[in-house]
Amino acid sequence: MTFPRHVESTNFSRKNNTAGIPISDVKLVDIVSNGLENWALRLVANGRYVACEMFRNRLEATFSTMLFRELYRQKDNVDFAKLIQHLSSEPGDSQDWKSKLSGIEALIQQTVDLFKTLAPKDSNQSLLEELERMKKENAALRANQSQVPTQEGSQTQNTEEPPGGTLPSMFRQSATEELRRQKSQSMPSMPGAQDDRSPLSQYRRGQNAPILGTHTPKHTMTELDKWIKNNVPKTEQVNVDAMLKTITDEYNQFPASERPNLESILSDWGLPSTVLAKTKAEYNLKVLAAVQFLRN
Repeated sequence: MTFPRHVESTNFSRKNNTAGIPISDVKLVDIVSNGLENWALRLVANGRYVACEMFRNRLEATFSTMLFRELYRQKDNVDFAKLIQHLSSEPGDSQDWKSKLSGIEALIQQTVDLFKTLAPKDSNQSLLEELERMKKENAALRANQSQVPTQEGSQTQNTEEPPGGTLPSMFRQSATEELRRQKSQSMPSMPGAQDDRSPLSQYRRGQNAPILGTHTPKHTMTELDKWIKNNVPKTEQVNVDAMLKTITDEYNQFPASERPNLESILSDWGLPSTVLAKTKAEYNLKVLAAVQFLRN
C-alpha cells in the first residue's frame, strides 16, 4: 500500500474533515471513534499510558474494544493478569514482558481453537451440499415413478428402477465414491475407528476413553519419551516412530491453512490445556502417535 503525504479524499476522510491535509497534521481526535468522548483520548489527556492499535475494519475494532471493556467491567470475577501468568511458558518475573507475551500467545491460540469448535470451516462443504441436493432430486424422481396410471385410471405401486438406476442416483453414487476415494488415498489404514468426515479421523478418540486425562505426559520431549517407555507396551514401543512418520506425512499433505487442529484432537484424548499451552506440533504429533497403542 502506498503512503500519500496528504490524506486521500474518501467518504471517510471527508466525513471527519481530514481529506487533503498533510498526514503529519492529522489530529487524534479527528480519527478516533466518538471524538472528544473517546475514553482513550481522555487517558491521553490525563497523561495515562495508551497504546493505539489501528484495525482494518469496524468489526475487528468493535470486537476487540468490547471484549476488553467487558473484561474490565468484570475485573472482580476475572483476573486477566493471573490468567496470562498461568499460561506463560517463560519462567521468571510475572512483570517481565517476555513472560507476559508467552502467556498472551498461549491464550490467543486457545481462543482461536474455541472459535474453530464454534464455527468450523469444512473444506468439503460445497461437495456435501451438492450431494444433498442430488439426494433430494433422486427422492423426488422416485416418488414420481412410484405412481404409474393403469388403463382403468387407477394407480399401482412400481418400485423398480430403470436399468442402472436413475440419473440423479447415478450422479450421487459417483460423487460419493469419488469423495471416499480421495479420503482413502490420503488416509492410510491404521488402528482406530474410521470417520470420512474429518482429517486424521482414524487417530481421533472416537469411543475410546480419554486416556491422556489419567496418564498425562509432561510437556517436554524428554519427559514424553520417558512417558512412552512407562506407558506404551514394550512390544509396541518400537512401532511408535513408524506411526509418528505415518501421521506426520498425512498431516503435512494438507495445506497449512487446512491442517486439522492437533490441540483439539489431543484435548479430546484428555490432554490438559495447561500442557497443550506449552507444546509444539512435533510434540503433539508424537503424543498422538503414542496414544494409538493405548486404545481400549
